[in-house]
Amino acid sequence: MASSMMMPGKLNQLDLKALETALSTGTDLDAMIEHATAVRDNIEMIHSSEYVTFLRHVFPLICERLKNSEPVFSDEPEHKLRNMLFETLNRMPNNEQLWTCVPSLLQLAMDMLRVENEENGIICLRIIIDLHKNYRPSMETVSKIKSSLENQVQPFLDIVQLMYKQLPETVSDIFSRAPLKEQPTTSFSDPAKASTTIPSMHSFKTLTECPIIVVLLFQLYPKFQQTNVERFMPLIVKALSLHAPDSAHQTHHASFVDFVAAQVKTLSFLAYLLQKFSQYLQPYQEDIPKHAIQLLLRCPNESPSIRRELLIASRHILATDFKTGFIGQINTLLDEQVIIGSGRSSFESLRPLAYTTLFDLVHHARNTLTLEQLAKVVFLFSRNIHDDTLPIGIQSMSAKLLCYLVECIVKNKGENGEDLPRSVRYGLMLRVLDAFVNKFDSARHQLPTLLAGGAAEIENVKEMRTLLKTLVLGLKNIMWGIKACSPLQSATSTAGDGSSSSSSSSPSSSSSSSTSSSPPPLATSSCS
Repeated sequence: MASSMMMPGKLNQLDLKALETALSTGTDLDAMIEHATAVRDNIEMIHSSEYVTFLRHVFPLICERLKNSEPVFSDEPEHKLRNMLFETLNRMPNNEQLWTCVPSLLQLAMDMLRVENEENGIICLRIIIDLHKNYRPSMETVSKIKSSLENQVQPFLDIVQLMYKQLPETVSDIFSRAPLKEQPTTSFSDPAKASTTIPSMHSFKTLTECPIIVVLLFQLYPKFQQTNVERFMPLIVKALSLHAPDSAHQTHHASFVDFVAAQVKTLSFLAYLLQKFSQYLQPYQEDIPKHAIQLLLRCPNESPSIRRELLIASRHILATDFKTGFIGQINTLLDEQVIIGSGRSSFESLRPLAYTTLFDLVHHARNTLTLEQLAKVVFLFSRNIHDDTLPIGIQSMSAKLLCYLVECIVKNKGENGEDLPRSVRYGLMLRVLDAFVNKFDSARHQLPTLLAGGAAEIENVKEMRTLLKTLVLGLKNIMWGIKACSPLQSATSTAGDGSSSSSSSSPSSSSSSSTSSSPPPLATSSCS
């Protein structure tokens, strides 16, 4: 056949003609699949003159075939043909020659998205986003094309909103099906594993791709933001509140992973909306952090990419007033199995991001932490200082956090406001001191190796310098905290109560009392 003799990377003119003939007659399905595959594989390398011919003669036939034939929800030859044709449309060069075909191509993708299966629906989404990105509103864009693109924005947003409205029904339908033997899914929306049996309007994979497209459309067409944000808010909060059955992780593993991925993308979408439209989310201020933590608890351990995006979205939320909802859940977040997961790949790749997220949360909530919670934080971040598998920057960040906690430990009260035994706080301060002193010892052996590494270790040397500075200046804070919590200090104060009245009137005594009530300003500022 002509297609088998074609040079790789060059589109054979005979295949274009053969595909045109096959689509015109519409009788030989195998011939259409063969020639459509050849055209798909090489359409990106097509020459300008051949591209004009393709758009004039073959493109209308492809559109007609897709419109007039029914979508297929099984692995039949007709599905393979439709898939090849959609892939061909997706791979067409987005240049000036395509301009005149943009309105009809965009309309086709929108129409097919509503009726196609999951696999082809994802391709339709790619076509839609590529057209908007490459033919975005600009002075150079032909007026007709600009108008056609803008006219399809609201219909697309309506489709996405409908997907969210139907999501409870979709969850119930997919997880009530008979379990299938599935391979574990470890990444977001892998089209190679997309299903032909699931309609695109009821697909977790399709929904996963939608939030980023909506964000792009909001950026390109700001006039659509206000009205649609108000419509999206309750839908996305409802989507985050949905749960799969408890057994879904075992019985419908791939679908479960896709469902969590869709919810995480939805949370990222919500974090984006919080930047400009937080007023619309005020009624859900307490619910959103709970939904984020539930996602952390349900996130599959073998899917670090999903957990990474979830942590990033949570950090964005922590930068807003909505962070207060996370403070009440801090005991859960201090569990490394929750925030990092138990998967090996998550442990190796996500710890820096996870500890940075915890740093942000603890720093915001440090004055509200109980002594038990402070003990957990001290244990966790003291260990991080000595963990050479973590970047030096994370070790330095851990040391800074311990500096921030000194005053919180010294002034910590019980749940009812009662004074806690000094020995407990004193022991916690000694643990912090021990971590700092031992880090000096390990740094003494580590620094010569870094200096000998030359240019390759320049950044690490800078980070080590920052770490040592934090340790040195932090010692002043720690020594103040140890003195303030020392049981000997308490005994001395008790023994000196009889003479306190005379000494309190002296300037030196007043100065000493003032000094012991708060940490040294210099040491505190050095850890900022």
